[in-house]
Amino acid sequence: MRFVGMLAVVAFALLHTLDIDAQVAPTLLAFRFDNQRIIATVKSEINVSLPQLARGVPRPGAKFGYPIFDLPAELQPRVPQSIRPGDRRSVHTAAGQVFHATVERIVLGEAQCSRMLAAVLKIDDSQAWAFAGVRSKYYVVEPDVASPTAEPSPLGDLAPTAIAPEIRRSIERTLARLHASAGLSYDAQPYRLTPDGAPLVFVRATWHTGGRPTFVASLWVRGDTGEVVWREVLPAERLRIFERGVPPELPGLVLNVVDRDRDGWAEIVFVQVGYEGVEVSLREARARFQPSGISYHYGC
Repeated sequence: MRFVGMLAVVAFALLHTLDIDAQVAPTLLAFRFDNQRIIATVKSEINVSLPQLARGVPRPGAKFGYPIFDLPAELQPRVPQSIRPGDRRSVHTAAGQVFHATVERIVLGEAQCSRMLAAVLKIDDSQAWAFAGVRSKYYVVEPDVASPTAEPSPLGDLAPTAIAPEIRRSIERTLARLHASAGLSYDAQPYRLTPDGAPLVFVRATWHTGGRPTFVASLWVRGDTGEVVWREVLPAERLRIFERGVPPELPGLVLNVVDRDRDGWAEIVFVQVGYEGVEVSLREARARFQPSGISYHYGC
């Protein structure tokens, strides 16, 4: 009786949480669950307490994903009409690489203190073998196009040798101007993200003093001129809250590069990890790496 009563309370809370019947955004972010299924987040931060959930369930195949659970039958009518089992979707797994998938079911997700409404999508059987070999684990999902044009694309990551020595020296001068410390470590990964083909370099840097990080910065730098086109810094006062060490994804990490509208300008699936939260967002190279408003997040 106690379990039935708890489920009734949960169902009542979730019914009211989903009562807005908001239309699902046409573009969703998704992560790999297994070799043929992905999970697309429909809505983050559903305010429901389900303490019995995250025990003994399969973990997803993506670090910034989350476990999923059946949506109680009495809550199914509250799922937005714009996403239903049987719906067809296109899945962008890389620039110029598109798969077809079908929505199998709507589920609940749980990560840290957050609950998500999510859709399980199954990649078409005819493409399952190819999808199993896809390297990336984070994707962009859109309404299905009958015959999407999937063509080879020059967009994506480049070999580190694409960073010319003079550009690397320019990056190091820029980092020296940002913060003065002998304890600097950084990594730089070049990408081709724009129609002009010029490399753009994503730089993540950490400065240490006395063995502790005192300054963190991330930058996008043009690989032909050394111009900084985007920058974010985290000074020492924001780092002191990390008692168990600064997560390596704090300055951000590129999870994937796609070109969903095939206009030659990349969209970037990007993650940032904070003190007690994770945000995966879609950023636009055309808009100088500003968030597009498409994201999912969880935390405490």
